[in-house]
Amino acid sequence: PATSLARTKLRIFLLAVSGALLLPASAYAGIDKVYDPYVDEGEFEIEFRGVHQFDDEDEHKERLGIGYGVTSFWFIEGYAIFEQESGHRGGLEEVELENKFQLTERGEYWVDVGVLTELERKLDQEVWEFKFGPLFQKRQRPPSGDGNQKPVVVPGARDSIEGQIGRAHV
Repeated sequence: PATSLARTKLRIFLLAVSGALLLPASAYAGIDKVYDPYVDEGEFEIEFRGVHQFDDEDEHKERLGIGYGVTSFWFIEGYAIFEQESGHRGGLEEVELENKFQLTERGEYWVDVGVLTELERKLDQEVWEFKFGPLFQKRQRPPSGDGNQKPVVVPGARDSIEGQIGRAHV
């Protein structure tokens, strides 16, 4: 039993390290939220957040989400995404369905692990995006660190896979 536990811990560690190494360093630009791998059954969430890009298009994006912890390991959330560019009237541009799965219990292994999936539809272009990636968190006293990685797949697009990674230290 102890050997089996050690092997499982080693597998999770190798998965975490290999996942972190798969992404290019230039992928940091698109991150507006860093997720943790935890799910609380019965949790109800209303989320509103905005992101403003200071570039040539001067884009402003707002996300309104409603989520629920269906079980002790599954959280689902739906978003309405509004965008506005400089000089243009804004409106609803995208809808998104997000699922977070907690794969390990808090503190059970060396690192806590989860998975995040997102299905997003751009309303004006009939474009669908699917994002999938592992979530990692290592708790230490007092600081902790989170890591997210989500490849983006756009069906029908020529170069459809790009990576995103986010890190936060609290």
